[in-house]
Amino acid sequence: MDNVMSLFVSLLALIGILLVMQIITVELMARKALKTKNTGYFMIFNLPYSYNRSARMGFVYFFVYLLFFNQNMFSTEWFLYLLVFIAMGIVSDAVVQYLVLYYGKFRFKKYIVETEKLEEDVKAYFENADFKEEDCEKSMPTYNETELTKKYLKPTDHLAFMSIDGGDYVKSFKDYPEVTFDVEPFFDQHQVEQNLEGLPIKVTSLTNEKGLPFKDNHIDLFLNEYSTYDKGEVARVLKPGGIFVLNQNGSENLKEFLNMYMPLALRSQWNIETAKQSLINAGFTILEAYEDYGYLHFRNLNQLDTYLKKVVPELIQEREKFLQFYTQALRDMKNQGFYSLSTYRFIIIAKLTGSYQEIA
Repeated sequence: MDNVMSLFVSLLALIGILLVMQIITVELMARKALKTKNTGYFMIFNLPYSYNRSARMGFVYFFVYLLFFNQNMFSTEWFLYLLVFIAMGIVSDAVVQYLVLYYGKFRFKKYIVETEKLEEDVKAYFENADFKEEDCEKSMPTYNETELTKKYLKPTDHLAFMSIDGGDYVKSFKDYPEVTFDVEPFFDQHQVEQNLEGLPIKVTSLTNEKGLPFKDNHIDLFLNEYSTYDKGEVARVLKPGGIFVLNQNGSENLKEFLNMYMPLALRSQWNIETAKQSLINAGFTILEAYEDYGYLHFRNLNQLDTYLKKVVPELIQEREKFLQFYTQALRDMKNQGFYSLSTYRFIIIAKLTGSYQEIA
């Protein structure tokens, strides 16, 4: 009888501890969701009750039993109590999960109802939207990469661009030097040639080995506009004393979107300091460096789609997978008149010290 009573007291204590811990976890997660505007989190409490933790909790309760009930181990009575303990433990966990689900339904009813309505509005937009390009409001840039680049450019230079927009930035640059190349890693070469038709620009692409399509010591100025790059390759193709202009989006760019789908711990940090150190290690001397923290304000979902179509085209093709993001954006548009995304970019102008052969 004493063993039975001890068993039940231990189970009741465990149920109480589990329930309190679950509620504390829910409240902490809810606070984080509100802080990051991830109110889609509350929709998990709108799901039907389903319990699928039997095996895991059975394993946990088995070890709990081993720790606290080690008298007469492996006797018939011991095994009987073990089975009862595990069974009641799993039932207790199932009850706790049920209580927590309905605690969340009651505690966060306001957010659940609001999110359901917003999701319906977003789905209706996906189905019926007549897409027309519509620009959003942007903060004033703190630097102009074109003006900064032209400070170092001479009419007789060999200039190479590397960008990701199919030649649009190159077309806007104007005042090209004697020899100009454009490398577009993510576009068909013929498509870029059509975009730059009539301009004195040689369109090319990466080699089969993903290297730059230039001989050693061939380029006077290399401008990278938001593209990935190999610093060793850049050093190889630059002439001794050549200039590398690096214009990049940092890891804090569009952080509201990234925080929703990719935890900070899983993202590498890319900013002006890490990029500068990387170039210094590759044999460059930093001449100038500037940062630009800004914002984008979207007044409607059409403006958001216009922007995303340019910077994340694959997202537009599978918008339904990002329902939570669009729902949060629409919530802010209705509550404060706009949805805001933070932007972060930086530019570094560096000079190659010596030649690639000397550095290598």
